[in-house]
Amino acid sequence: MNKFIVMNGSNYAEIEESKITFRGGYTGQKIIGSDKEVVNSSNLIFNEKFISGEISCNVIFPNDIPESFFLDITFSCNIQDGSFYSCAIKTFGHQIRKFFKKGEKYEFETISSSYSYNPKYNKNILLKILRKGSNVEFYIDNIAMCSANINFETLSSNCGLTLGSNSDIILEEYKVINNKIRAFCIMKFGDPYDRIYADVIKPIFKAKDINITRSDEIFSNNYIIDDIKNQINTSEIIIAEISESNPNVFYELGYAHALKKETIVLCDNDISSVLPFDVRGFRTVFYKNSIPGKTELEKNIQNHLNHIFEKYGIDTTIFTQTN
Repeated sequence: MNKFIVMNGSNYAEIEESKITFRGGYTGQKIIGSDKEVVNSSNLIFNEKFISGEISCNVIFPNDIPESFFLDITFSCNIQDGSFYSCAIKTFGHQIRKFFKKGEKYEFETISSSYSYNPKYNKNILLKILRKGSNVEFYIDNIAMCSANINFETLSSNCGLTLGSNSDIILEEYKVINNKIRAFCIMKFGDPYDRIYADVIKPIFKAKDINITRSDEIFSNNYIIDDIKNQINTSEIIIAEISESNPNVFYELGYAHALKKETIVLCDNDISSVLPFDVRGFRTVFYKNSIPGKTELEKNIQNHLNHIFEKYGIDTTIFTQTN
């Protein structure tokens, strides 16, 4: 566990090297519209950047299971509007949810859940979040509880914890493991596009430590479109070659845009110098299919990747696993 900031409730959270002890209790205040008391709560933000991979921690209830509690593991934050996504366990079930500001207060919407009235938790449980691109899965003791496909507003962000309880909770072995960034290439097959993919696109992404795939590199018995959608869902970056206005390419690019993916769009200037209206507003790398054009194309793709990395403060040294 690295550096952290306690956003609120610092008097309830005691942090050691790999252990957080939360001192539960009641604040003495009443919940608005209820006769129940407000429990102690804390909110912590850690400096670990999370992109795609796994967040896990052990949760220990040293006394009895709390009568009233919640524990949210934050896996994506948007600093621009203050919203964040989390996986939560609480008194009445498990959720993947989004918090957002409404006036001076925070509210949340449930994205996915597995409600159960007063679930019987063990006194020592393992929480795990797996994220690949837009796909998020939430596990308790390695049992899948809920999952969601989320249109994230940001590629990389800090992690955190929000917890509240009427009795103590201990968290140990909080870990963030980042997989390599995944990319998917959308393009027509055949010459010259196969050469552009093999000789230009793939080497550049490999040099950036990004795992890139094209649909003809997928081996499965699924419907092709299902595999393509899954690749787009589970990738962070999409690169699309749109020169010949191929309907399949535009369908897949539109799907990626709907999921708010970071996209790099390429177009051969000699084939199509005027883009269709719906994609005209997106930045496009125009290139010439020639030896000088190859060098310029390589430079422009590298510049776009550098911009994405700088935009989200991505440091490839955080990648500790492959996909």
